[in-house]
Formats: sequence, structure tokens, C-alpha cells
Amino acid sequence: MCRPVRTAAAVLAALALAGAAGCGGGDEQPAAPPPPSPQEQVRATWQQAVDAALDGDGAAFCALATPAARAELTERTQLPCPDAIRLLQVRLTDRDRAVVRAAEPQVTVTGDRAVVRYESTPSLEELGFTGRTRLERVAGAWRLQGI
Repeated sequence: MCRPVRTAAAVLAALALAGAAGCGGGDEQPAAPPPPSPQEQVRATWQQAVDAALDGDGAAFCALATPAARAELTERTQLPCPDAIRLLQVRLTDRDRAVVRAAEPQVTVTGDRAVVRYESTPSLEELGFTGRTRLERVAGAWRLQGI
């Protein structure tokens, strides 16, 4: 009588092992990727701003800037932020665009502040783009603090 019970137990154990090894737990969800680092977040915000500026999309660029940065740009250009970016886009040379698009920005993050350094050109510098952009984290999002 003990033999059928032992045989049934052995079969159940073998099935349990085979099931665990064969399908890898089927109900498990793949692990979520880790969140981007602060440096990656800053670089992404900077790149979005660069793309918006090169495309003349003043609304998108200005949405990535702090209110103080928008006010500074307006004061410096005497134009609303979106108009200033559209004007900037028109004044960029092909070399300016090529240099900025090829830039490999260096990002330094210190707490809620960051600096992005990138290659500039003399004409970009005349327009106020010195190769150094400051950002700050506002309500969890990185925003341009100064161009």
C-alpha cells in the first residue's frame, strides 16, 4: 500500500520541478528598466531645447525654460520668448546648426542644479549661446535656467 503513495508523491514532485524549470514562472512581469539618471534627464531636456531652437519651435523651447529664463530672454531681445527663438532660428548659420547637432554635451549635476557644456561658434556666442547652459530641477522636471 505504501508503494502507490510514494509513486504518486514522486510523480507530483517531478511534475512540479518540470513545471518550474520549463516555463520560468509565466506570471512574472519583466523587470522595469531603471529610471534615467539625473545626468540623462538633464541631457534629454537640453537636447529637446536644442531641437526646438534649431526648428524655430519657440513654444516648445520656452516650455522647457523657467519663468526667470523666459523673462531674461525677453528682456535681452525685447521679444516674447517664442518670437525670440523663431528669430534665433532664422539667424543661425549652417555651421551653427552642424556644430550644435554634433555636440556631445558634458553634464554636471549638483543637487537640483546642472550645467551643460557644449561646443559653440562665434556667431552663436554673439546670439548669447556661450556653450554653457544652466538648468534647475523644478517640481521634479529639469528646466533651462539660463542659456
